[in-house]
Amino acid sequence: MSFSFPAPGTALFSSSTIHGGADLQQPAARKLAPVACLPAHSEARTRTDSQPNVAGGGSQTRSVGSGLVSSSTSGTLQDEPILVDSFQNRIKRMRCRVLTGARLQVGQVPRSRVAMLTLTYRSGVEWEGRHVSDCIRLIRQWLKRRAVAYRCVWVAEIQEFRKLRQPDFHCVHYHLLVWLPRGVKLPMLDVRGWWPHGATKMEWARDAVGYIAKYVSKGGDFYRLPKGARMYGVGGLVGDALDEARWWARPGWLRELVKVGQKVFRNKGGGWIDRDTGETYHSPWRVLLRAGAVYLYRITEAELQRISFIRNAIARVTCEGNHAALVA
Repeated sequence: MSFSFPAPGTALFSSSTIHGGADLQQPAARKLAPVACLPAHSEARTRTDSQPNVAGGGSQTRSVGSGLVSSSTSGTLQDEPILVDSFQNRIKRMRCRVLTGARLQVGQVPRSRVAMLTLTYRSGVEWEGRHVSDCIRLIRQWLKRRAVAYRCVWVAEIQEFRKLRQPDFHCVHYHLLVWLPRGVKLPMLDVRGWWPHGATKMEWARDAVGYIAKYVSKGGDFYRLPKGARMYGVGGLVGDALDEARWWARPGWLRELVKVGQKVFRNKGGGWIDRDTGETYHSPWRVLLRAGAVYLYRITEAELQRISFIRNAIARVTCEGNHAALVA
């Protein structure tokens, strides 16, 4: 198999639709509300891809942001390798999981009020990773003392206008959504000392998903966070909502094969395994390294079946050898 490789630094393609992105295909088990994956920025060009129509046969044409690749080519050979852009991959994964998390939170507690919190640093205070986790821990403790379930979605970003004035300063700030029952209101975080690093602002959101969508739709420079910084967090999902969030977080190729609620986990020997049935799933994508760049290409269905056959044969031989050793 031979490929022609695009030059690194040109025509970058995100592999996020392969590794847990949000190609909006519905699982067989239940009908899900679609989660909008927002374009990277207004300056991005668009193109159209032909994608199988989930509702029933045929194909449909959709517009996708420049730099995104549809993962709807199941069972076919990807002739051209995909140059992976890990940063854009991370951004798209954040967008999809944050929007999915906010939608599911609203579905779990539709009558709740949603507090919108903004946490900013004052001048001279440097970002540290434990700052937001310490603040959220104190919020959770306060809610627990009042027998209120913790439900939160948050995202970090860079204050661009401040970064222009202070290029050597991290300029990180956080946007949090906290779902609260009516009659419960969080105290001011900076006044209580829960956020002693700067100022906080709190409002009530009329549209929680729309509010957080505004912040996750910005361009890539807003997410060039300090090394080690978490980009987002989703907490408090339970039951069916948690199962659905986990399904959306799986790679796109795997979502085509498993249902919502199916207990599938990464296998130590590679691939994914269903712990109830023992069935294993292996990615049809392979990695190539060229000139310091990472490329992905999709192998044929026949190749994938051959690899699976060999792995199963090795597993059987290993199992029989272990059994013979125990008998001896």
